[in-house]
Amino acid sequence: AEAGIVTAGAFAALTLGTAACICGFDVAKMNRLPDTSGIPNEVIIPWHQRCGYDHAIRAAGARIIAVGIPNSTTPPNEVHIISRWDIESAITEKTVAIAYMTRKGSHPPLEEIIEISKRYNIPVLVDAAALVPAIENLHRFIDMGADLVCFSGGKGIRGPQASGILCGRRDLIASAAIQMLDMSGEPFDTWEPPSSLIPKEKLRGKPEHGIGRGTKVSKEAIIGLLVALQNLTEDGFTKKAEHLRELLWSIGERVKDIAGVEL
Repeated sequence: AEAGIVTAGAFAALTLGTAACICGFDVAKMNRLPDTSGIPNEVIIPWHQRCGYDHAIRAAGARIIAVGIPNSTTPPNEVHIISRWDIESAITEKTVAIAYMTRKGSHPPLEEIIEISKRYNIPVLVDAAALVPAIENLHRFIDMGADLVCFSGGKGIRGPQASGILCGRRDLIASAAIQMLDMSGEPFDTWEPPSSLIPKEKLRGKPEHGIGRGTKVSKEAIIGLLVALQNLTEDGFTKKAEHLRELLWSIGERVKDIAGVEL
């Protein structure tokens, strides 16, 4: 990824990512959130991917546009197959992002969503909170072309429970960071944000505390997550998986002859 920040869980990452898609570097919009009346605020999401966590998207002031038609003849939450045409037809001048909650059987495939997003110049926000491991998922969605990806730090990464990751395009990560950081202190003229991430020249002024200020991350959570990532990527997960397989095999050997037990 071009850039990334530690967040207070994947929920906060979704909210900050949505806020970045709504505001970009527009300070006036940052200062208004979650009030988005009169400005583009629509986030498209396939109907079958809606869940309680899309509240994180709405918390930034977004209006969710659910695409698809529920199919009453199939089990709950199933919908008629959503085509790329369904997604494209929902795109308007108010669209700021397409959200994709990765899960088995999701349609259209993420590859098609990304292709559509590039055609219309609309960011794709991927919720991959519980998709590590596999370790390669840390970069797979970015490699596919997703603009923003959210991960939980406290699930498979095994970092602090109240930590998460938002990674992706540098400009969007910069906007998200601005809307999370403490913006008190010196005036805009003497303010010196990290130039490697935040291009001060693209801001008309210094914004007030943003929509994500209440989700600030502790120093302990940042260090804990970084250590967890190092352990995960330095063969730590492989060793842990081998250990768990040995435990399961040992348990299986003890119960395999019990009547009614299937392995």
